[in-house]
Amino acid sequence: MPEIRREDGVVREKLSAIFRAEEQRLASSLSQARAGLQHRPSKGQQVEVAVRDFILGHLPRRFDVGSGEVFDRWGAVSDQLDIVISNDDQPFRHGPDQAGFYLAEGVSAIGEVKSRLTRTELRDIAKKGRSVRRLEPAPLQMNEPLSSNISDASRFVESFPTFAIALETSMTLATINEALNAEVPVPAGAPARGNLGLLDALFVLGRGYFVNLADGQGALRMLNPETGETFEGWAYMGPETLLGLFTWLDAVVARRYRWQGVATPYILRSISTDGM
Repeated sequence: MPEIRREDGVVREKLSAIFRAEEQRLASSLSQARAGLQHRPSKGQQVEVAVRDFILGHLPRRFDVGSGEVFDRWGAVSDQLDIVISNDDQPFRHGPDQAGFYLAEGVSAIGEVKSRLTRTELRDIAKKGRSVRRLEPAPLQMNEPLSSNISDASRFVESFPTFAIALETSMTLATINEALNAEVPVPAGAPARGNLGLLDALFVLGRGYFVNLADGQGALRMLNPETGETFEGWAYMGPETLLGLFTWLDAVVARRYRWQGVATPYILRSISTDGM
């Protein structure tokens, strides 16, 4: 049998090349929107569609991508969201260009899209994040299998992975880092409900990506070579923006396998309330 040669870095370089091409396509979508559309909201919508298409094309098939509002069984509702990544437990399915409602338990991640990143836009991202953190998905059911570590479960199962992607910015890396710590700071200590940051990751074409490492014990972590300790809080992870987005989503989106449907508690609660 012929010998199979394994060369270090070949697969990584192949993936890097694929995602560099994707970055060029997204940047091109922004240029096309500016050239062909004068109405500002329409430009933003065209860019959002391009980003949703990219994400949908790089997720496992059990996930879908849309936009709209998420609500929980207690009646809390999020702001309008640019990206809602739903899973196969979600009973509401909407077209890729049609905003709709989603049950919290059928949502696996939430994102925002910005054509241009500024401090003002970061504040808007924080506002959306605050509305998301008000939501309370139902806790794990008995004997429910879950793929997540303890640190990530507090953020990504009891709440949702929240991210933002910007197609351009005039901000330097240092300025972005300073703005993140000012506008969407990472609370000290172990993640827990009521002690979660309003944003978990930021991806900026042409600049790279930043990840909220929280207490440093999640699936994605960085080791300080000088001290041997893991970094905490916001960290710059590298220049490959979309490869970073792909990797981050693969690492933090929980794979849950439920034994029951997610809609029944909403209906029973409604019946109980109406009957009082």
